[in-house]
Amino acid sequence: MAGVRGSAIQGRSHARSIPVAAKSRERWSPQLTYRGWEDLVFAPGFENKNASNYHSYAFVWWLEGKQAFSAGRLQGDLLTYYKGISEERGRTRKFSTDLNRVLVAFSTSAADGPKAGVQSFQGDAVFYDPAGELITLHGEASLQFCANANRTAGVFILSPQEPGAAIWKDLRAIRESFRCHRPQIGK
Repeated sequence: MAGVRGSAIQGRSHARSIPVAAKSRERWSPQLTYRGWEDLVFAPGFENKNASNYHSYAFVWWLEGKQAFSAGRLQGDLLTYYKGISEERGRTRKFSTDLNRVLVAFSTSAADGPKAGVQSFQGDAVFYDPAGELITLHGEASLQFCANANRTAGVFILSPQEPGAAIWKDLRAIRESFRCHRPQIGK
């Protein structure tokens, strides 16, 4: 992704861009009312349960207008997002999900120091992986309003690896390379 630099994950597995308000969003999170795009980059080994980068990825929400986020709102939106993903995985892969076991806990973070106009959050998400097992992802999120595009950008980086693991260098490089323009996959 230009602006997000998807290639920052060395040998990235694959990337995709989907409209937030289109059918793809309606499959797994119809309760989210945002309009815009979600761009994703998956680390090599994302789908391989035995790989060190299993389920490590980055995504950008490129939302229309100025959106105000608090830790509570972000946590609620991510809970909706991961419940939707879990439900979709269970439906398409034929396993039962207990959505009460899907949990998200995110709070305001100043770990990287304050940046003008950027809200930072960190936390964990517990949801169902493609095999129907619960997985915990550690995550960091940076949200900012991009006045030149009249968009709110949210850059999310997540991995089941502890934040000191090698993959986090690549994930944080993606976050730090973000610029306020719509990212393009594969550039």
